[in-house]
Amino acid sequence: FDDDSNAGAGAGAGNIPKYATSLLRPTDVLFGRGRGPQLYCGNIAFQERINSLPAEHFSGDKTLVARRLYESIGTASDGKPGGRFMKQAETIESVQADVLSDKPVCWYDGKYWLEAPEKLAVDKCRAALRTVARKKEKSRQGKTKSDERTTTAASPIEAEEGSVLVAQSVSSRPDDVSF
Repeated sequence: FDDDSNAGAGAGAGNIPKYATSLLRPTDVLFGRGRGPQLYCGNIAFQERINSLPAEHFSGDKTLVARRLYESIGTASDGKPGGRFMKQAETIESVQADVLSDKPVCWYDGKYWLEAPEKLAVDKCRAALRTVARKKEKSRQGKTKSDERTTTAASPIEAEEGSVLVAQSVSSRPDDVSF
């Protein structure tokens, strides 16, 4: 269905009029894998927001936290519209249906993007919370293991030369985990 002739310009098999499409907002979060969605400014801000959450957000009711996260993305700030969770259109018919229903249709990176249903967006928030929680846990476990390695010798002089270098490189890791 990747037809560059559509390009939001009203040409091609889909016949989507240009006025029916808009640009993505900088606060929009894109579904999908790969560098395109990962490098989109809204996705980067979304990941930064999750990474900055306090630890208690990762141990409580994750559904409630995910719903609040979803709502915070959609909340307008500084007079700018809030973000939306956008999913790549699978068929031209789904694009046409959203145009006819006055739902947002965006054109970005050679693809049509449609607003994802709320349940799917909340599920994406829950998955992102799980991923960050796992990475923070691995980071915490890694610090514990490196602490054990650095405390096995009475002093750096008594330790083997190689283990001092390992201990220094492991202990100089940044505390925050980003992806």
